[in-house]
Amino acid sequence: PQPAGNQEVGTVHLRISNGHYFSVNEEKKVLIHRAGTGTFIQMDKPVYNPGQTVVSKWRTASVADDCPFFHFSGLQDPNQNRIGQWLDVRPKQGIADLSFQLADELSLGTYTISVVNPKASTTFKVEEHVLQKFDVFFEGPSQIYASDKTFHLRVCGRYSYGKAVQGTMRVILCQKARRRLQNASKDICREYSGPTASKGCFTSSVSTSVFSLAPSEEDGKLYAEASLLEMGTGVQINTSSQILISRTAAKAVFETPNAYYIPGVPYRGKIKLQDHYGNGMKNRKVYLVIKFMRHRLIKTYITDGSGIASFNLDTTAWNSSTVSLEGRFTLEELMHMPRKTDFSYTNAYHHLQPFHVTTKSFLDIDPLTGTLPCGLRQNVQVTFVVSRDDLGEDTSRIGFAYYVTGRTGIVLRGQKTVQVGKLHMLKGSFSIPLTFTADFTPSPSLLVYAIFPRGGVAADSIRFDVALCFENQVR
Repeated sequence: PQPAGNQEVGTVHLRISNGHYFSVNEEKKVLIHRAGTGTFIQMDKPVYNPGQTVVSKWRTASVADDCPFFHFSGLQDPNQNRIGQWLDVRPKQGIADLSFQLADELSLGTYTISVVNPKASTTFKVEEHVLQKFDVFFEGPSQIYASDKTFHLRVCGRYSYGKAVQGTMRVILCQKARRRLQNASKDICREYSGPTASKGCFTSSVSTSVFSLAPSEEDGKLYAEASLLEMGTGVQINTSSQILISRTAAKAVFETPNAYYIPGVPYRGKIKLQDHYGNGMKNRKVYLVIKFMRHRLIKTYITDGSGIASFNLDTTAWNSSTVSLEGRFTLEELMHMPRKTDFSYTNAYHHLQPFHVTTKSFLDIDPLTGTLPCGLRQNVQVTFVVSRDDLGEDTSRIGFAYYVTGRTGIVLRGQKTVQVGKLHMLKGSFSIPLTFTADFTPSPSLLVYAIFPRGGVAADSIRFDVALCFENQVR
């Protein structure tokens, strides 16, 4: 039985026996305390919005019959006004579930739920949840180049349903100085502002001269912070971004290089100079550095209107060794000269391996430069050097076969027969007429080869750049 008051003394009797030979009796007094209720109120979440349903669980550690109810409970708003109450709430197995809905319009702040008997209380908050009406974002650029004099900064605002935001945009660009204990410089900041256009975007031309884009104590980034003030409402949304500063002014690349060369046969190739946007740089000087064995040769070329410089190298002195090619903008680092610019350039690198052949003969197709037009006849020149050892003493003519592949496979095939004399090394040339049509485009290839009586083979191939052709194109 429960104690009459908060506590009372009771007696515990203990008797242990095996029934025949063993028996123990023990008696002790114990102090019995009345158990407390230990009531707790638990909310399903700490913050609610107007109009939402509040769910709470009231828990008590006592399920005694003399405390079957939470006798009185109340709800107070942030102004200490009682706005709700519950009487004689009956728990089930010590738990009572209560829920109620908040009004759509009510005071914001902290609300209190309290139980008088047994005593307990808790709080929750009611806050107005305002969805962000629109987003602000940078459309560009994510990277600028130190060689640029200006760049276009573009920041836009869009509603969640896609409509453009009309308002005033304010952007602050900063280049942060690197913090040092001595001689610390200040951040470089500029502000740009104006109304958004019909598409919700603000665009400004930024002069790079106000920032330090060359290598210095300043950071290699621009930090951008933008805020858009919506017209008519005063709602302002902020965002931020970073713009990288690249000091690479341009790069050189080898155009479709061949990984092998035939000793004694001229090696042809192309170098293209591109600015940081990928555009060809015309009428620019480019250096080709050729390294083989312990030798180094430097040749100078000028790019054409497409930014390409073609070269033709004599491979005789390479002596079947591994060769490295390097396309360079300047010779400053190569010659250990002081740099004249703060910009950097990406050089082109290519390695060649000798291709060993069993014949002493070879073919060479002269490339057609530029983009070739559709429907106009082109004569492709082929130069050959044939050894009498490959041809045989009694042979007086050579047959050269060729075929052209296009988007549908082999689109053209043919043969050329050339009369030869009695010399040991026979040199000559012939032309192959080609008219490019829609079946050839966009990048047809030409293969020319000769099979000699003693089993040797000489061959060469080339790929053409052809303008887009159409089936019904008017000629």
